[in-house]
Amino acid sequence: MTPRTTASILLILGMASACTGETEPDKNTGATDDIVDDGGGDGADGGDGADGGDGGDEVDPLATTLALTVDNANPAVGDTVQLTVTVLDQDGEQFVGAPVSIGISPDTGTTYGAGLLTVNAEGVYEVTATIADTELSDTVTVTADGSGPWITIDSPARGIWHDTGAEVTVSGNVSDNISGVAELTLNGSLLEVGDDGSFSTTFLPEDGAHRITLDAVDGVGNASDLILGGMAGAASNADTWVFDGIIAHLGQGGLDAMGEILLAEVTPALIESALIANNPLVSGSTSCATYNVRASDFDYDNPVVSLTPQAGTVLLTLEFDDMDLGLAGSANVCGVSRTINGGLTDSHTTIEVVMSFAVPFPGGPAVTVDSTTVTFTDLQVDVGTLSSTLSTFGLTLADLGINFETLVATEVEAFIPAAIEPTVEDALRAITFNQSFDLLGSSLDMQGRLSSLRVDTAGMSIGLFGITAGPDPIDAAPELPGTLVLDDELPTWSSAEDMELGLHTDVVNNVLYRATMAGALNLEINATDLGLEPAVIESIFPGATTLELSFAPTLPPVIQPGDSESGMVLMIPGLQAEAWGEVDGLLTRLAMAYVQVEAGVTIVADGSAVQLEFTDLQSIVDVTPVDPSGIAAAEVLEETLEAVAGGLMGDLLPQLAIDMPPLGDIALIPTGGAAGGTANTWIVITADVDN
Repeated sequence: MTPRTTASILLILGMASACTGETEPDKNTGATDDIVDDGGGDGADGGDGADGGDGGDEVDPLATTLALTVDNANPAVGDTVQLTVTVLDQDGEQFVGAPVSIGISPDTGTTYGAGLLTVNAEGVYEVTATIADTELSDTVTVTADGSGPWITIDSPARGIWHDTGAEVTVSGNVSDNISGVAELTLNGSLLEVGDDGSFSTTFLPEDGAHRITLDAVDGVGNASDLILGGMAGAASNADTWVFDGIIAHLGQGGLDAMGEILLAEVTPALIESALIANNPLVSGSTSCATYNVRASDFDYDNPVVSLTPQAGTVLLTLEFDDMDLGLAGSANVCGVSRTINGGLTDSHTTIEVVMSFAVPFPGGPAVTVDSTTVTFTDLQVDVGTLSSTLSTFGLTLADLGINFETLVATEVEAFIPAAIEPTVEDALRAITFNQSFDLLGSSLDMQGRLSSLRVDTAGMSIGLFGITAGPDPIDAAPELPGTLVLDDELPTWSSAEDMELGLHTDVVNNVLYRATMAGALNLEINATDLGLEPAVIESIFPGATTLELSFAPTLPPVIQPGDSESGMVLMIPGLQAEAWGEVDGLLTRLAMAYVQVEAGVTIVADGSAVQLEFTDLQSIVDVTPVDPSGIAAAEVLEETLEAVAGGLMGDLLPQLAIDMPPLGDIALIPTGGAAGGTANTWIVITADVDN
């Protein structure tokens, strides 16, 4: 700091000694400074008006008041403070020449000379100016306090995983021996601090990663903080299958696509083979006739299949035009033999099938045809010469007990379950999820295996077990209870969407957990990697000539509900960071810090996949000093490490690309995504059928 120049009417300490040739004494000797007022005169030849007189009636000036001021009462360590003493006489005029003494208490931590006080250490300094042999004195307080209060914490420990619904006790001590503690807050709420600096309170964290932030402010406005990352909630082993962790919901467009799959399977040839396999269609005898009728061929035009979701069931409707069922056989009517060549035709035929669903074992869908209805528009029967022969003897087909409309309907109803049930089951079984990731340097897999089937008027929900796999944990993997479980209700599905793919964050978090256990967040970086020169290292860590940083997780990362555009955030609640370097040739731990990372989760459609991008990354670092003298340095170091950690995490955190699973042979094109469920614990991706 450059000393400020005072006005000529002010008395600057040290001026008198300079004028009289006296040497400025050392600060802590109790020495006296002779103070000379350079603006008040000496009172000689005061004059009596007309003849100038000799001023014999004048009174000699006498110092009556003394005022001490400083140009900066709150300097930083290393600053120089200018002291100014103003002495006035009984007439209020400046008095020059009074011997002024300067005393400073305590007598260590500052250097004084020529009216300048240099602060070498933090502290509260009482600076007193006095005039010898008088009662005149004045005292000012110079407070050098560049650090916030010192916060220590007894509970909770760092990196702790709390049970669901368990209150967490936060207790410790806060102190500031220089300026005192003005206030202490926990996550923004004011705390009561005891006379001895102790504090204790409780709070109930929500399930998921959370942050405990203690902010303290001292009497002159310096702030400091202590930040803990924690986790709360239930945990499960990453090897546990997450029931319905992945859900493929088929809206009307998706059901129509499944109908196309069924249409490709339920062909005229399939129906024909079923009918022929059940030949003869009808056979019998009366008192005058015997007969045997077989199906010979079957065909139709313009087939259409539709699937309509209902409450608990799906209505499958197969419609086609110009049905033609060939008939062949033989008959003997009262001794007259006839060959039957004919057929049944109908202009428009409708087959309605009501199906229900179950999953009796993982991966095994069970489809049950509850009912089948066949409706003919204008069924025509042609049995060739058999009709004329019957009429010759006064008989009709009805006399033979043959009702072809009922016969064909019965045959189709008998055939449908055997044809439809395995076909639909195969179509459902084909809806699987298999995804590989290269995440944070680790190769991981996420799979889906059928776990449930639900149907309502909005469509069909196909639940899949969420299964993850990855490399074995490294030896340095932390001891953690497992991966976080975040309960939530199912998302609300829309029948207007062709398909919606729901991924519960429990499954995604299993992938992140596996990557963590595989060492993805165990990082080491040196000064060369950071591009730091030795001079920069020494400015951050005095005395150090080298620098190596290491990061290791104390809690796993999670995706959870949060304030972001999508309603979800990625939290890395606990990374322990250590700084090591050579000091005087010895490898020394320079600092220990704890890092929390938060990033928004953005869901973006990209071609045939959806990207989960981690954006707006923020890293928060807490360096805990071992004593109050290190608070200011810790705050500076936190800013440095936040920049380093932010850069590292920004480079590490990739995009998670999730490919849309096809619906059988039908491709799906993603259109976007958002958080789902009442608690925003689902990643819901929407997709259109690629026509």
